[in-house]
Amino acid sequence: MNLSEYQRWVLSRKGASADLGTHYNALALCGEAGELANYVKKEWRNPKLDMTHEIQLEVGDILYYLIHLAAYKGINLEKAADMNVKKLTERDRVS
Repeated sequence: MNLSEYQRWVLSRKGASADLGTHYNALALCGEAGELANYVKKEWRNPKLDMTHEIQLEVGDILYYLIHLAAYKGINLEKAADMNVKKLTERDRVS
């Protein structure tokens, strides 16, 4: 499944993320980012741990809420990615 297909699948689902709007999805996104950070912290603290699977699951959760948030705000993810590439490219030229 590519990212566009995943985006369509996410937006076709019903549930709290689909119904509660921007604020809910922004807060859920922050919560998932916190969970991701916790797994990264555990790996950093104990290099013998491999939290790759857990981190991958959290990245998926982050994508899920990000897609809903973008949809509520009318943000096209491809355009957002293009804008980010432009911003980072310009930043690279300045530094």
